[in-house]
Amino acid sequence: MNRKTARLLTTILILIMILVLSLFLIAAFSEYLPFRNLSSLNDSLETAAPSETTVPSPQPGQTSEPTEEPAKNAQTSVHTPPYYPESPNRYTYAEDFYYERVSDQPELMERIRDLSFNESVNTKISYDALCYVRVLYVNFENVDCEGELICNAAIAQDLVEIFYELYQARYPIESIRLIDDFNADDDASMAANNTSAFNFRLTTGSTTYISDHSWGICVDLNPLYNPYVAVDETTGEQIVVPAEAAAYADRTAEFAYKIDEDDLAYQLFTQHGFTWGGHWESVKDYQHFQKEID
Repeated sequence: MNRKTARLLTTILILIMILVLSLFLIAAFSEYLPFRNLSSLNDSLETAAPSETTVPSPQPGQTSEPTEEPAKNAQTSVHTPPYYPESPNRYTYAEDFYYERVSDQPELMERIRDLSFNESVNTKISYDALCYVRVLYVNFENVDCEGELICNAAIAQDLVEIFYELYQARYPIESIRLIDDFNADDDASMAANNTSAFNFRLTTGSTTYISDHSWGICVDLNPLYNPYVAVDETTGEQIVVPAEAAAYADRTAEFAYKIDEDDLAYQLFTQHGFTWGGHWESVKDYQHFQKEID
């Protein structure tokens, strides 16, 4: 063996030893390496990379967009009254609590004509004597709602103040809509537990006497739970109006939405000079608040 061949063998042997040593070191320290092979590297990248095609479906109670505070009247079941352009004589007591003359709103006059304001029989009160009142209230689901009433101009200020206080106290009122939405049918409005005021009509149970609602000086509040109760003079049977309110005629019973002398609505209305139908002698009208005017 010549010298050249010996050097070549020595070099090969050294390379083999280096290779063996390298493999030994790799095996000894592989647990410290982030990726042991290309496959695991690819798997890790696929796991870390965001998906471009798959968007997780929102779980019940969640949305895929950031949630925002619900808008007023967000529920589809909540009725929103129509809006009328601001008249020069509109008086605003607080935000969303205001009143103005019915005669300043031609669209409103058309809306109530031949319904609550029946021109064929009404010769007692004019559009100019009535006010349109806009308020906020809290319904039975604790949802903020917009309500509207028509009343005598003499009590419009009282009503915005009273309903403002009721709203601030979160006092529950199921509905405040013009009775015209019920075709000026008082029975239908009461059965729907709708709070209302002006309606040119006859007194309940009468065929001749004009109701004080015809002057716009009365408010019927949550009428389904606070019915009109009388006794038939001929048969002695109890009369409850609306008929659907028979279960609430017994005022000794405890139930929600009952108006009595401890009720906030009673206290506010009487503080403003209204009388309560629950104090009447011959009949009881627990929904009814009325203010005498000059």
